[in-house]
Amino acid sequence: REAESQLKQISLKNDHIKTTLKAMNKDTKTEQASYTKVLKESEDLKKVIEKAEQEISTLTGKVGNIDEASVRVKSESLSSNISTLKDRISQLTGIVNAKLAFEFKTPEKGFDRSRVKGLVAKLVTVTDKKTATALEIAAGGKLYQVVVDNEVTGKLLLEKGQLTKRVTILPLNKISSRSIDADRLNQAKAAASKLKGTANLALELVGYDDEIRKAIEYVFGNVIVCDTSDVAKSITFNKSIGARTVTLDGDVYEPSGIMSGGSKNQMGQLLSTISELSESQQKLDEMRNEYKAVEVTLGQVELSGGKVKELTAAVELKKHALKMCDDKLANKDTRRRTEGEPRGMLYIIYCWS
Repeated sequence: REAESQLKQISLKNDHIKTTLKAMNKDTKTEQASYTKVLKESEDLKKVIEKAEQEISTLTGKVGNIDEASVRVKSESLSSNISTLKDRISQLTGIVNAKLAFEFKTPEKGFDRSRVKGLVAKLVTVTDKKTATALEIAAGGKLYQVVVDNEVTGKLLLEKGQLTKRVTILPLNKISSRSIDADRLNQAKAAASKLKGTANLALELVGYDDEIRKAIEYVFGNVIVCDTSDVAKSITFNKSIGARTVTLDGDVYEPSGIMSGGSKNQMGQLLSTISELSESQQKLDEMRNEYKAVEVTLGQVELSGGKVKELTAAVELKKHALKMCDDKLANKDTRRRTEGEPRGMLYIIYCWS
């Protein structure tokens, strides 16, 4: 009976061990599943973090070391300068238009207005501002003459253009240009050189389109611009040259012996104003192009900077989540090591029984 009693006790213990082991196996499977889930979550987070950091590096590389604040300051400066320059251009345009107003009605149906080239003053550009006074005096009233393609156009303007003021018309097909020949011009330059001065054909000092060359030669082709009065006199009163000269200060010398000069008043300011207007318009175009480029750069910097901040914040959150996963995995590893031996003993007992 004692043996039966012991056997019964052993059987009860064995049943208890089986039940306990079954529960522990179930817990182990649950724990393993949880561990696997956390491990996968950790690996996924690492991949997300790596991808985000690569994107941050790429975005940072695109803008290099460009400082957003300095780009913004440059953009604001350009915007302000453009506004100031536009005001100046508007002021210069008003001055030029007031002096060179020329309007006409379309003289006939289908008339091509490009046949009217415009006033001489608006058709030339001064290559050096210091010559503006001399050039304006050299041209005189011819600056206000109107260049057209031919005499037919000129007649239509006079008869049907309803002109508001009297004008002189220069038909390109009828103009007889009269430019100083190369030999006389070379002699003039040589005479100026002896006096350590300069002498240039007025025509050489203006820019213009080739299609109106004949008109511009007519206006500027027979006058020599000199830097000083001594140079001018040495050229004008030289019988082998005998050309009309104008100094940079506006003094005029005629081969006939007539001389004029003195107060310039407003002489030379028209061409100077037109020249400044042309330069200002060119500068405005350059500024606008630069402003567009700066705005593109600023947009890229702002976009990249905003994206980098967004990604950096997201990475920080993911890193925090990764740390929590790693802590969980560390705790589970510790628990598995500390709980592994008792479970093994129970398993041995179970098998022995």
